[in-house]
Amino acid sequence: MFRPAAESAPLDEARLAAYLAGIGLPLDTSEPVRQFGTGLANINYRLTAGGRRLVLRRPPGGDLPPGAHDMSREHRILSRLWRVHPLAPESLHLCEDRSVIGVPFQLIDYRPGLVIKGTFRISVDNTETLIEEGDSFQFDSELPHWVKNERDDVSVLMWIMVRSNPLHQI
Repeated sequence: MFRPAAESAPLDEARLAAYLAGIGLPLDTSEPVRQFGTGLANINYRLTAGGRRLVLRRPPGGDLPPGAHDMSREHRILSRLWRVHPLAPESLHLCEDRSVIGVPFQLIDYRPGLVIKGTFRISVDNTETLIEEGDSFQFDSELPHWVKNERDDVSVLMWIMVRSNPLHQI
């Protein structure tokens, strides 16, 4: 679930701790800050601050194309989306001050769950689809369906059902 410390992207925990204390979220140093082991692009760390388990989400380092890995845009969406989609994490804080850890970042609620990875075949209403890491799919149904991985590798599926589209409320 987490990268070994030696393989994690560097993070100046002392500067981060000072910043978090300044916004009323003191970093709990009894639990190490850990980088999640997977992710398609952004770098995510689990930490505890202000008595809450959080995720620090930041873009990768280096030059990025305009609009890519936009923490500000993502924060605006996640700070509202959780109100209408309770499984979505709430973005609690956006830091655009690059002097803290070198890049903008946001702090979002930690949601325990599963990492989607692997390849598997899904059958929904007699239609089969091959799903791979990073794919998404949609179908009209109000019933959950069973999913079976017929391969030897590990596969995980995140399932979200929405009866109506409340996004207009955001």
